[in-house]
Amino acid sequence: MRKQELGTLLYFNAGVGNSNVIPGFKVENILYNVPDCWRGNSIKEIFNLDRNANPKHRMLDSGGYQISLAEKNNKRIIYDSTKPILVNDSLNLTPAHVVNTAILIKPTKMTSLDYPIKEASKVNIEMEFRKKIGYNLTWATETSTLVQYAKSLGHLNQNTQLLIPIQCFTLEQLDYIFKYMKDIVYDGVSIPVRNLNLKGIILFLFYFYKMGIKSVHLLGTSSLPVIALSAYLAKHYFKEFSIDSTSWREAAGANIYMGPKDLTNYVLNYNTIVGPYDIIDCLCPFCSRYTFTKIKNMQQTDKFDFLSCHNSWVINNVVKEVADLSSSIDNMISILVNNTKRDNLKKELDNLYILLSLFDSLKDSEVKNFESVVSRNKYDYIRR
Repeated sequence: MRKQELGTLLYFNAGVGNSNVIPGFKVENILYNVPDCWRGNSIKEIFNLDRNANPKHRMLDSGGYQISLAEKNNKRIIYDSTKPILVNDSLNLTPAHVVNTAILIKPTKMTSLDYPIKEASKVNIEMEFRKKIGYNLTWATETSTLVQYAKSLGHLNQNTQLLIPIQCFTLEQLDYIFKYMKDIVYDGVSIPVRNLNLKGIILFLFYFYKMGIKSVHLLGTSSLPVIALSAYLAKHYFKEFSIDSTSWREAAGANIYMGPKDLTNYVLNYNTIVGPYDIIDCLCPFCSRYTFTKIKNMQQTDKFDFLSCHNSWVINNVVKEVADLSSSIDNMISILVNNTKRDNLKKELDNLYILLSLFDSLKDSEVKNFESVVSRNKYDYIRR
C-alpha cells in the first residue's frame, strides 16, 4: 500500500545576514541570526537585503552559535533584557531579544534561545549536558511565554512556529529533556547534527516521530546523505522538515566549487590543474558562460561572488531533485549512487538505504527496539 505523503523538505540559506550577500537572483528561504541583526546598522541592511531577496520563508535562529563562540573565546556573557544585545566586548542575549527581533523580522519559524553543547570529542558528555540543560529549559520556557504573549497582542503571526533546540548527546538525555518540556508550548524541534553520525540523526528523528513531533529542523548541514534522509522522512513522516547551512558561502571562501549532482567539493585556485576537458556540466544560470579555467583565474572577490551564487544554486537544486525522488527509497538511493563517482559517498548512501528501510519496517516499534537494531552499542551513534 502506498504511504501517505506529508511534507516537503525546505533548505534555508544561513549566513546571508552575516555577509549581507544574496547568493543569486533570488533566495527562496533565508535563515537570519539574532546577533547578526544588531551589529552596527545590520538591521537596516537586513531589511534592504530581505526586500531584494524577497524570500518565501524566513527563519530566525536565536544566536546560540554566538554564545558558544563567546564561551570558547572566554568572552563575558551577560543576561539583561534592558540592555542592547552587543554590549562593548560582552555578549548580551536573552529570550526578550530573540522575540523582539522576531517581531521585526516576521519569520515563518524561529528557535528559542539555547546554549549549545560542545563537540563530543572534547568534553565529558554527561557533565557538558548537565552544565547546559538548566539554561536551555529555562530559556525555552521564557521564549515560549514571550512568543505566546506577542501573538496575543498581534505582534507575531499566529502561524509563526517556535522550535526548541535540542542540545544533548544521547537518547537518555533526550528522555530527560522531553520530561521537562511537557508544559512548554512549542511547534517543533531543531537539532544540531555536528555531534551525530547518520545513525544518530535517524535515531533522534525516530524518537521525534514516536513523540508525535510534526516539525523538525536540522541545523548546519547540506551533505547529500542527510539531504536524502531528510527528504524521505519529510515526505512520509513529518509535516514540516527543513535544514540549513552556511556551506554555500564557506565553500566559496575556500575557492570550492560544489558539484551539481553530488555536492562534491572541487578546489579552484591558482594551483589547480584543469584537465583536458575544461567543460562545466552544470545547468545553473551562473555557469553557462564559464569554463573551470576562467573561474580559477578570476579575481578573488569576483570568484567568491560567483562561487557563492553557484554553490547556493546547486544545494537548493539538489534538495529539490532529491525531494522529487523521495517517494521510493529504492529509486532515490539508486539514482543518487549512480550520480556520484565517490566510493565513500556510495557507501554512505548504501548505509542510508538500510537505515531508512529499518525506519519503515520498525515505525510501529518502541524507540528502544529501533535503537537495539540500529546501534551496535550504547553510544556508537555519537560523532567523536
